[in-house]
Amino acid sequence: MSIRSLSLFFLCGLTPFAANAQSAADPSALVEQLRAAASGEGDFEALYDQAEEAGVSRSDLVASRIIYYMQEGDLRGLLSMVGPLQEVRDEMDYGMGGSFASTDELDGLVEALQAVQAYQSNDMAGMEAHTKEAFWLWPQWVQAFGLDQIVQQLRTEAIHQAAMEDTTIDMSYEVRDLDGESVTLASLAEGKKAVLLDFWASWCGPCMRLMPELKERQKVLSEQGVFVAGMNTDDEQPLQKAAQVQEQMGMDMPWLVEAEGQQLSREMLYIDSIPRMILLSPEGKVLYNGHPMDEGLQTALAKLGVSLD
Repeated sequence: MSIRSLSLFFLCGLTPFAANAQSAADPSALVEQLRAAASGEGDFEALYDQAEEAGVSRSDLVASRIIYYMQEGDLRGLLSMVGPLQEVRDEMDYGMGGSFASTDELDGLVEALQAVQAYQSNDMAGMEAHTKEAFWLWPQWVQAFGLDQIVQQLRTEAIHQAAMEDTTIDMSYEVRDLDGESVTLASLAEGKKAVLLDFWASWCGPCMRLMPELKERQKVLSEQGVFVAGMNTDDEQPLQKAAQVQEQMGMDMPWLVEAEGQQLSREMLYIDSIPRMILLSPEGKVLYNGHPMDEGLQTALAKLGVSLD
């Protein structure tokens, strides 16, 4: 989803690690206060500095920092803890009164975080390996970071792409411009290397966040002979909503609306989630059908001698 932007992970419903009253940290009372603050009961950063100065163990400090980042839903902070978690693995207290139930839980967290890092770096092989290991060690982490949903999305996109390989769209199919006038796909493709359509809706948060990227792509690709347009798929008042978003987001580019019944997206292209980009040849062959930020789009464009750079 490039990753694509990932604002994609939401940490919710996670239970903080149990406070460790028997920790080797000195004083143990400060460890308890730090854990409580990490869970939202006090000034965490101030207590953290105090605990560090008092000689609280590195493992207790790392555990409290993990709790704090989870409580805050701070993914970036959690990703920064991969190294520290690995460093204190053998010093951490495990079991009923410990920070982690077992080494498997800690290792599973590290693997899950590394899977997120790989996804953000568009390293799909790395993401696959770390996600598999995380699931084997501690399946809850895979769910907590939304990795299961991402895998499902990737699988779905692969299925869509495979289904599209032998699909040809009728280029006489008509869509609408913002005046409500009908235009054929063939007219959009006339004299072009390809047509790139971005399917979006006003209620789709990820679609809205990708508007600046779409605008930049239209500028870059139009200079290389690719027609790029946004395709609104709102069910209610699509013309009005498309015009509103175009003005609010400053989308000075071709702006289209699905025909009534949305046969193109629903029946011809099998679009069941957005944002979605479709790359069509002038003859109607589907060259790409997937997420706007997937590297597959760049591959498909490269075959046309076109680059996003």
